[in-house]
Amino acid sequence: RDVGLGQQHVHVARHSTGDRMDGEFDLDAPVFEHIGQLAHCMLGLSDRHSIAGHEEDRARRFKNEIRIFCHNWFYLPFLCTSFSAATEVPELEGIDTSGGLKRMGGNSALYLKILRKFRDGQGDAVERIRSAVEAGDTESAQREAHTLKGLAGNIGAQALYQVAQRVEQLFRNGEADDSIETPLAELQAKLVRVMTALNQLGEHNAAAASADTLDSSRVPALLAQLRELLEDDDTDAEQPVEALTPLLAGTPHSSLLAELAGHLDNYDFEAALDVLARLERKL
Repeated sequence: RDVGLGQQHVHVARHSTGDRMDGEFDLDAPVFEHIGQLAHCMLGLSDRHSIAGHEEDRARRFKNEIRIFCHNWFYLPFLCTSFSAATEVPELEGIDTSGGLKRMGGNSALYLKILRKFRDGQGDAVERIRSAVEAGDTESAQREAHTLKGLAGNIGAQALYQVAQRVEQLFRNGEADDSIETPLAELQAKLVRVMTALNQLGEHNAAAASADTLDSSRVPALLAQLRELLEDDDTDAEQPVEALTPLLAGTPHSSLLAELAGHLDNYDFEAALDVLARLERKL
């Protein structure tokens, strides 16, 4: 999960803009918060002396992603991207949306995507911690708390972040005895509050686009673009996936695309490529 959390920091940092102008850096800019978090995630990986083969492979791709990002950030000309202000971020109880939006470099579409990803992936985080505790796996419990803490901080859920930080510290200090249930109950309450707020968000459904504006002739080019990005372990692969969603909606292929998107959400590029190959054979 250090890899997955780190990949998210890479993704956000790469899409943050306005932090470097005329060769000068704003060291207080949001992008540098994510670079700091990247370093922390890498330390989390190095702290584990034995890494399973699959996790080791993901770690390798993660390190490559950092290398590419740092090269692009520090050595290539800065490309300023204008983000549309049309996507409004609503006020959400328990979440500092203005601070969270700042961390995303003002990119409201990206921030809403990260919010929905948190909602869809962290609802059972406390249960995962409890299950690890019951299994006597305090290392996994600590890692789950660490991941929840980092993601909560990214979206601006400060109260949830603080409790997750305390829980993580209890595991780190070896103080997670029978009394751990009390802070876990508090963590669950904070998480429920955040999830209740996030459930107010509507689904980003590209299939809602008018059918007469869809051009199915774009599918081959989008698939080719998707393959190229996946082979480069590039998180921008989400863009052709979003473009393909309305084009394949209502067809037998939409479930394969959804499966591919799920692997991409977990930064499992190899699994996504396997699904893409199946999709290409069927089209």
